[in-house]
Amino acid sequence: MASLWYSRVSQSSELEQGDFILNAYLPRAVNYTAKDFSKLAKESSVSWSHGDWVVLTQSCDLAEENGKSLDKVILCPVFTLSEFVKQNSAYAGDSEKKMGKRANIINNREVGLHALKQTGYAYYPSEPYIINFYDAISVDADTLVEFAKSQKKRRLRLKTPYAEAMAQRFGLIFSRIGYPEKFPSKTENKQARGD
Repeated sequence: MASLWYSRVSQSSELEQGDFILNAYLPRAVNYTAKDFSKLAKESSVSWSHGDWVVLTQSCDLAEENGKSLDKVILCPVFTLSEFVKQNSAYAGDSEKKMGKRANIINNREVGLHALKQTGYAYYPSEPYIINFYDAISVDADTLVEFAKSQKKRRLRLKTPYAEAMAQRFGLIFSRIGYPEKFPSKTENKQARGD
């Protein structure tokens, strides 16, 4: 069955924004609490995260121009909805509030998360994917390209405009403006008006 959201491309295809890197171990900085960064530099180590990832770096930046390409590629972890809920108890459960929080994820109303439709392809999960933008990492571009080419399955790729919509939501995290106080809710507005 063809998908409106995804295509499958050869492993040898150039890496593009919206490409899925499946079943990969990628290095991550260990969480730190050191107040003295000089101590942190001596003590820091790397942990490894295993999972599925999606490429966020713009395709035009990934294209090799004049023999020069990027050193790093930005990736975010991607989960099926059930995997995400299992790892995040704030969304687990059958209460109305928890179901509402899951609906907010699916409808892309949760800051820092982005929902993608299920692929519709055999051998891929038949549920939506969730991207966690807050866990973005950058990895060595050459190493990632070699790993992507070594995968046995054809690479899953988000089609346009879905890849661009994902990138736009990622960018909104960094460009949004935080206010010193929150906006009043609908209920507070009604109370203020005397409704």
